[in-house]
Amino acid sequence: MLPCNFGQVTGTIVSEINQRQPGSQDKPFTITDFKIKVQGASDDTPAIPFIAFNGVGDSIVEKYNQGDLVSLFYEPRNEVWDTPEGEKRSALRLLVTQIPTTVRRGEKSKAKLAASQQQKLAV
Repeated sequence: MLPCNFGQVTGTIVSEINQRQPGSQDKPFTITDFKIKVQGASDDTPAIPFIAFNGVGDSIVEKYNQGDLVSLFYEPRNEVWDTPEGEKRSALRLLVTQIPTTVRRGEKSKAKLAASQQQKLAV
């Protein structure tokens, strides 16, 4: 693929990070969804939805929370499908290709980190 088929964005995770498993029992996989508000964007600019699959998504769920400022790499993917009525539909999805880099932790991550450290001290 050409280099222009990839992108990088830095922004704040503004939604909950949701994960679902639409695969069957014999071929399980996970899809992780979240939205990022691009750093420096105006207040009326909407957040951008991203998806991640399997290990990349699992890592995002483990390491990041709503409110974290991250920098990530993505690849645009055009998905096409047929509706039950036989109509063609499509959507452009932004697929996270590399695990984000934390630029700044949000309040939720700071609280989780403090709780984790207190739990270690109690042991």
